Amino acid sequence: MKIALVILLVVVGLWVILEVLLRSLVGFGNPLIYVTEFLSIIELICTIENYPMSLSLTPATEKRITDQLARGRYESADELILAGLQLLEAREQRLTQLRQQITVGAEQIAQGRVTDGEQVFDRLLNQLHQ
Repeated sequence: MKIALVILLVVVGLWVILEVLLRSLVGFGNPLIYVTEFLSIIELICTIENYPMSLSLTPATEKRITDQLARGRYESADELILAGLQLLEAREQRLTQLRQQITVGAEQIAQGRVTDGEQVFDRLLNQLHQ
């Protein structure tokens, strides 16, 4: 699969170089557009092919990752980051749910469908004592 990707990138790269040269010779169009397109194609292919992403981390962040890995709960930085992303996604989903509930509550208030606060607390206290 990687060999096919390299061949594809070489072919696309040669096409871009040829386009840039021809356009420059004829004086038609901006050659930078083709270079930008080529870079976009490479980025898309690398994303599709699931190539490893390279990240620049601060020393403090690297230490946090190393400390987590040393505790033995995670076997790799990839696993650790995936767990963090899952927590982030769960948090975002919960925030979305809360925002929807707030919207419903605001609509109910606007329609006058409210309950006195003392009644709510009395119900809660009764539920706790049961």
